[in-house]
Amino acid sequence: MKQLAFTGIDSPDPRFEQLNRWTSLLFNIVCAKRFLETLNDEYRFTEKASLNDLIDHQGAFFSFINAYWRCFGQATGRISLQPSEVFGSDQRLIEIHERIKEIRHNAVAHNGNSGLDASAIEVMEFEDRFEISQKMAFAFPLHEYEGYLEALTALEIYVVDRMNKFSASLTQRLGKPIKIVRDQ
Repeated sequence: MKQLAFTGIDSPDPRFEQLNRWTSLLFNIVCAKRFLETLNDEYRFTEKASLNDLIDHQGAFFSFINAYWRCFGQATGRISLQPSEVFGSDQRLIEIHERIKEIRHNAVAHNGNSGLDASAIEVMEFEDRFEISQKMAFAFPLHEYEGYLEALTALEIYVVDRMNKFSASLTQRLGKPIKIVRDQ
């Protein structure tokens, strides 16, 4: 997909507006997949990881959650998918989806008690002063990342299938074949 800022693209031809909405979903999936790959490939850290390493990992993780969730969130002019349509009766994928939703609602979009981060202070009292030590802790559900990829793959298959079906129906309606070219 080309970057919008460099393409000079205005609004799409109205005949292709629905296809553009499917493309928007696919864009979110491409972004989510890249963030998840980044987590798996680039952010392997040890107990001695710096605060910046942890913050970077959390940023990529939260970005994955947001990009994934945009496919299911309500927004004017956008397609909002239903988990039951995407995952069918696959209970395991629905549970993974619900876990992503829980993280989105309690850690990414809102400041709930997600268990993924914590802060505290340690107070030390001296004769002439108090010293406050600020502590931060992060937890990452590394063991869940493989499941996230499975849900994301199922989501991608669903969106591409729906996009192809819509293109086929549009081809019939317009009387010309449609070739989708995915720019990088």
